[in-house]
Amino acid sequence: MKRVVAFALLLFSILIWSSCESRYDDYGPLEVVSTYPENYSTDIPYDAEIVIEFNKPIMKDVTGIRSVGGDYPRIVYCDVEYLDDRTIVFIPRYYLAKNSNYIFSFHDIKGEDESEIEYGGVIHFTTSQ
Repeated sequence: MKRVVAFALLLFSILIWSSCESRYDDYGPLEVVSTYPENYSTDIPYDAEIVIEFNKPIMKDVTGIRSVGGDYPRIVYCDVEYLDDRTIVFIPRYYLAKNSNYIFSFHDIKGEDESEIEYGGVIHFTTSQ
């Protein structure tokens, strides 16, 4: 009987531990956890902000960001804000063009531990009409 109870407690603790895994990983390479808009999203508002969340704290000196947008390639200038030590918000200085395709690329971003984003990233999205 004691073995059955011990086994049940072990199984229960494994289930609890596995369900509590964090989406953050302070070890290993710097990775993107989520973005808004999501890659290949459509009907994004023309006044949308671009949000990128990482798995670990990042340095607050973002320089490797480039946004090319609209039907004719051009740079979209953004102001940068930090929601917390893992999340960057890019606020376009002007409204995005309606019903247009955008490519937002980011690279050369480093974690506070000097880890680098391995592949950089790109978010493709289309604004609404």
